[in-house]
Amino acid sequence: MATLRGVSGVVGLVLIVGLCRGADSPMSPNPTEQARPDGMPQLLPDPTNTGTANGRPTVLPDDVPESRPPGVVVLFSDFLLLRATRTGTEYALVDSNQDSVPEGILRVLKTDYHAGFRVGGRFRPGRLEWDIGAAYSHWRGNDSELLVAPAGGQLYAQHTRPGLVETADVASTRARLGWNVYDLEFGREFTSDSSRLRAHFGVRITDANLNLLTLYDGRDAALARVLSDQQFVGAGPMIGGEANWHIGRFLKLFAQGRGGTVIGILESTWRETNFDDQIVYADLWFRRQQVVPVLELLLGGGLKVRRFQVEAGYMVTAWFQLFQHVDFPDDLHEGKAIIHPTPTSLDGILIRMAFRF
Repeated sequence: MATLRGVSGVVGLVLIVGLCRGADSPMSPNPTEQARPDGMPQLLPDPTNTGTANGRPTVLPDDVPESRPPGVVVLFSDFLLLRATRTGTEYALVDSNQDSVPEGILRVLKTDYHAGFRVGGRFRPGRLEWDIGAAYSHWRGNDSELLVAPAGGQLYAQHTRPGLVETADVASTRARLGWNVYDLEFGREFTSDSSRLRAHFGVRITDANLNLLTLYDGRDAALARVLSDQQFVGAGPMIGGEANWHIGRFLKLFAQGRGGTVIGILESTWRETNFDDQIVYADLWFRRQQVVPVLELLLGGGLKVRRFQVEAGYMVTAWFQLFQHVDFPDDLHEGKAIIHPTPTSLDGILIRMAFRF
C-alpha cells in the first residue's frame, strides 16, 4: 500500500507540474496564421484588397501606357506634265475685211503640256508625333504661235499702243513661263485601320518668271516688237491636308489640298519698238510688292506594295494676281498706262513614286 501511495503521489506531482507549464506557455500557432508583434495571431490577407504587398501591385492596372510610335521616313519623286493658262494672252484680232470696223475672232495663244518635276521627303523621329518635310518643284513651259491674215483681211494688234501700230499682216507670239518652288512644312498624321489623315502647315518660297514677246509685220508694222519680262520672288505661309483611303490590301485613293498667301516683289519691264528696234514707242519699268493667293488641289489613286508606292492623279495649281499686264487705254493720254493683274493657273497629270520607311 505504501508503495502504491508513493507512485500515485509521484504521478500526481508530474501532472500538476505539466498543467502549470501548459498554462504559462502560449499555444502553438496555426500553420495558416502568422504571428504579429504583439503575439496575437494574424489572419490571411483579404483577397478583395487591391492594395500593394511588398511594393508590388496585386492586380494589373486598368490603363497600360502606349508605346511611342516608331520613326517614319518618306521619300518621293513626282513627274509633272502641266499646262499653263493665263489671262492677257490675246495678241491679234483676225478680221476677214479691211474696213474700219473691227470684227472677227480674237486669237489667244494656245498652250501645250510641258514636263516638270518635284522631289522631297519628310521625317518623323520616334519620340515625336509631328514630322518635318521639305520639297523642291521645277516647271518651265515655252509656247509660240504664228498667225497670218486671211486673204482680203487684216490683223488688229492687241499688245501695241493705240494710234501707232494698229494693223498688220503677220503676227507671232512666244511665252516662256517658269517657276521654282521651295516648301518647308510641319505635319501630323492620324491613322486608322482603313484611312490615314495628315494635316500640315509651313512656308513656301517662290521664284517665278514670265517672258512674253509679240511681233507684228506688214501694214502699220515693220518688224514691230512688244516685249514684257517679269520676275516675282516671294515667300509666305501655307496650310493644308491630305487623306488616304485604303481599298483592299494594295489599292488606295487620295485627296490633297493646300492654300496660302505668298508675299513678294514683282519686277517688270515693258518695251515696244518698230522698224526692227530702230524706233522706240514705249519703254516702261516698275517694281511693286505683290500679295499672291495660292491654291492647290490633287485627286488620284495609287498602288502600294510594302514600302513602295506608285500614285497618279490630276493636279490644279492657281496663282492669283501673280503677273501683270500693261495696257494703254487710248492715244490721247500717251503716258497713261493701266496695269491689270493676270491670274495664272497650271493643270495636268502628276505621277509619284514614294518609299516609306
